[in-house]
Parts: sequence; C-alpha cells; structure tokens
Amino acid sequence: MRLLLILYSALLSLALAGCQTSYPTYPTGIYRTAAELRQQQPSLPGTQARTNFFHSKLLVTNPDGAGSAGVQRLKVPADSAWGYANGGRAYRVCRQGRYRGEFRVEQRDTLTVYSRPEGKTVAYYVSVGLHGPLVPLYQRALRRAFADNSTFLASLARLRWYESSQVAVRVPTGGWRFRVVDFYRQSLGLPPAVLLR
Repeated sequence: MRLLLILYSALLSLALAGCQTSYPTYPTGIYRTAAELRQQQPSLPGTQARTNFFHSKLLVTNPDGAGSAGVQRLKVPADSAWGYANGGRAYRVCRQGRYRGEFRVEQRDTLTVYSRPEGKTVAYYVSVGLHGPLVPLYQRALRRAFADNSTFLASLARLRWYESSQVAVRVPTGGWRFRVVDFYRQSLGLPPAVLLR
C-alpha cells in the first residue's frame, strides 16, 4: 500500500510540475487567523516571512522598523498564528497532531488543498476550510475522514487515482483545480469550485 501511495504522489507531482498557475496572491506577512488570510490582511505585514528551522516560530522582516539599519525582525510563536505568506503564496503552519510543518495552500475553498515536499515527491493534503485537521489526499485516508459523507465517497470511488489527470484538472486561467474539491462541494449541494482570488 505504501508503494502505491508513493507511486501516486510521484505521478501527481509529474503532472503538476512546472505548470504556470493563477494562484491568489497574498500580501507578505504573518496571519494570526484564517479570517485574516481570507481578507488578505496580515496582522504583521512585512517584506519577507518564513518559519525557523524547527517550525516553532514565524519570522517577519519589516524594513520600516526601528531595528538595526532601519530593519525590524519580529518573531511570533507558531502556535499563536495560522501561518504566513511570502512571495504571494500562503503557508499553513501546523504544530499539533500527526502532520507537522508548513503546508503551501494550493486551492482555498470549502475543502482546502495543501502541498508539501516529501523527499523527491510532493505530498498533497486537504482540510475542511482553513481550520480543519489535515488529511492526506489519498482514498483510504479520505474514506476514513469523510465516512459520514456518502455522496462524497461515491464520487471518490469513481476516480482513478493512478491517473493524475483524474485528480487535478487544468483550468483556462492556467491554474489547477483539484477534482476532490468539486466532489466535496457537490456533496454539500454547492456548484463546482472556482479559483478564489
């Protein structure tokens, strides 16, 4: 089973590698809540943001500060923030639970899709909204996490996971739309997803 997961991750990585995408751009800074990310208003704006090596603190650089050479560097405990944005891309920082580290937001919707490099491949995760626990994007984990949503599970059963074109679809704007998000929205009675700005 682990070999199938690795094969699936590798196929999905190849399908999505090097693509030009139209992601929403987020102002650089630290976001203490998911609501700030939705409003694209960081609580601590800056010119550069990142995590430290152990993902225990978020760091933001502000050139207008009163630090050395007019640059202020602020450190915030990762447990007190949702995540950060740098270079227009948003990252969720998780310190509790099974999945720890930083996860890049790929598609933000009712079911949010994240990615994270793992070795030579990229692993994908989902969460309900921006607050839910992370679930790996493979069928067994999704069946466990969404056992009470039979419509969603029936749609997932029709997917051929070994074909990466069945998992993510290129949209006319040049980005990718993950079909699991569409399936989840349909199970809630909502229309298919659009890339949010």
